[in-house]
Amino acid sequence: MERALGSDQSLSVTYVGSHGVNLLREDTIQNNPNTSPSIYSTRNADWSNYNALQLQFLRHMSRGLQALASYTFAKSLDTNSIDVCGCTTSNSLANIDIARDYAASSFDVRHSFAAAISYEFPSPESQGISQALARGWALYGVVHVNSAPPFNVITFGESPLFGAYITRPDIVPGIPFYLPDPTNPGDRRLNAAAFTTPPPGEQGNLPRNYFRGFSVAQADIAVSRRFRLSERLSLYSRVEYFNVFNHPMFAPPPANFNKRPYLSGFGKITDTLNDYLSGVTFGFYDGGALSPVYQLGGPRSGQLTLRLEF
Repeated sequence: MERALGSDQSLSVTYVGSHGVNLLREDTIQNNPNTSPSIYSTRNADWSNYNALQLQFLRHMSRGLQALASYTFAKSLDTNSIDVCGCTTSNSLANIDIARDYAASSFDVRHSFAAAISYEFPSPESQGISQALARGWALYGVVHVNSAPPFNVITFGESPLFGAYITRPDIVPGIPFYLPDPTNPGDRRLNAAAFTTPPPGEQGNLPRNYFRGFSVAQADIAVSRRFRLSERLSLYSRVEYFNVFNHPMFAPPPANFNKRPYLSGFGKITDTLNDYLSGVTFGFYDGGALSPVYQLGGPRSGQLTLRLEF
């Protein structure tokens, strides 16, 4: 449904629903305790559901002002969020209960708000120095707010039938999931004592993607000015600040609860969101995604643009 608000503005309300079946899924089949060889079984076995209410306000360029704001209330559920994952390890496909993986999608964000605005300041009608100083200015702003996405707690198991594998842990009754920790963002951290490795070859009773990380809130701002050097030549300048309020945003914590020697820091926040989204590991950028300098969730940064146009 869409409703005009005057000649330059509109408000729309949309419902989006989808149901996916026969989606690609990869499981790992191992028939030897030394884990070799491993067979990766890809089949059309996953399913998904998505429902969303979407609101959007749009103002077309009028009197120098243009704006777009949107809000989405959504819920995404599936049995697997990527095509290639090695989701479950077993010695037989018949032993894999896919329905136990049905939970919030890894990209499930219940609340999302985004807004963008641009305003071109009017030039003074008078000639002279006032017009020279005030002409060609523009202001831009972007706001992005998301509720926290989910993350998965996993554990390493050992089976006498097919060796080492990754699974979800069992919940230890009566033990709190979180412990106070003033050194950790949110003043708490996951409690490793709340989980235990399930019997060999079994999936734990902790639901998939049960926990939520941290919300996202970032505001970017830019100011630009165009200098007319001649009838055909102009200089465009722009100053931008990303995360202008320097609001800290964090990645989910390491969630391998039974730490092996090369894994540590269970539940302890170690990365900012921009590093996490960019694939930075142990301080090194692997180049597989957008550079952390330009990714959402980093510390405040700025850049200056100068462009000669003709």
